Amino acid sequence: MARGIMLQTVGPCEQLLRVSSPRWLGTEDLAAKSALSFLAGSLMGSFVEVMTHHPDQIKAMTHIGVPLWEAIITATKHPFRSAIWAGIRKGSIRGLNCGCLEMYMGLFETAYRNYRKMAADQQNGQRIADFYFSKNTHLRSSREQREICLPACVLE
Repeated sequence: MARGIMLQTVGPCEQLLRVSSPRWLGTEDLAAKSALSFLAGSLMGSFVEVMTHHPDQIKAMTHIGVPLWEAIITATKHPFRSAIWAGIRKGSIRGLNCGCLEMYMGLFETAYRNYRKMAADQQNGQRIADFYFSKNTHLRSSREQREICLPACVLE
């Protein structure tokens, strides 16, 4: 339940943080994206952990053998017992996860873009775009289409 709430609320939290601090968190810089994800993950992780603490207490008590009704009564007497500490702990963990994930995604995107530029610079001859046709070209058969697209040595 906590994961579902977290995944549904982290996006709107990022948007709110981006609007509230556009000069720091609103840029497309890798550090700003990582900081934004870390803050949103921390805030939402803490909030979700505190809100789902009561059902988690009931679940934990029933797993160790406490009858369901007794677990509900015990957990309801003090619903937020140790919830703040759990929220801080889980918020920092989820914040680090989100921030590091954004950082790794940025590094992989940069590496992929650099690879694509390098591959495009090394390519000689026809490009993929040269094989496409305009909408005004009407071909009657697939043989004619292959003759236009491919060199003669490939067709033989």
